[in-house]
Amino acid sequence: GQDYSCLLVPSGQVACWGRNTDGQLGDGTAQDRYAPAAVVGIDDGRQIACGRRHGCVLRSGGRVACWGSGASGQLGDGEEQTRHEPVTIERLEGVVEVSAGADFSCARLEGGQVRCWGRGQFGQLGDGSVRDRAVPAEVRGLDDAVALTSGGSHSCVIRRDEGQLACWGAGSSLQLGRGEQGLTVRTPAPVPGLTGVRAVSAGGRHTCALRH
Repeated sequence: GQDYSCLLVPSGQVACWGRNTDGQLGDGTAQDRYAPAAVVGIDDGRQIACGRRHGCVLRSGGRVACWGSGASGQLGDGEEQTRHEPVTIERLEGVVEVSAGADFSCARLEGGQVRCWGRGQFGQLGDGSVRDRAVPAEVRGLDDAVALTSGGSHSCVIRRDEGQLACWGAGSSLQLGRGEQGLTVRTPAPVPGLTGVRAVSAGGRHTCALRH
């Protein structure tokens, strides 16, 4: 994340360290930590994601819990409040992958659909709007995603058909791969000429893909 880190151990526990001004360490305090501190109540983690000042964990059974700054609704609990301990997102089940952007989060479901929540001013929620959402919103036109990544204000997925890549959100630095600077895309759009992708990773304002 921004000035903090988290780890997941085989037992399913999560620990974080670093800056904690917004509860992003999930240890129930706002105290910075110089060594790993356990995230409260998590012993069944399967995957973790760190945003700028919030974190999320995919738990066994396909549920997601988040903690830290919720000013833009990025914790998905229907509120816009900071949480110093994880809160489970209601009505979000069947999740197989979670990602976190600067002030938003996304989850890929086992059926290939994607849900996003939090800041949406650059279309990074993929629901066709530029509104913030405090609960998960459906990313339009996706039912075949097999991998998910989120950057600063954009996200990308690998689609099942021929490993195609689709991205949405802010394109101010050409991070959507569409060759148009300053572009904002509110729903998933294919990256032209890019197929056979088997892994993808999004940074603050760039994206990289690994091809077969």
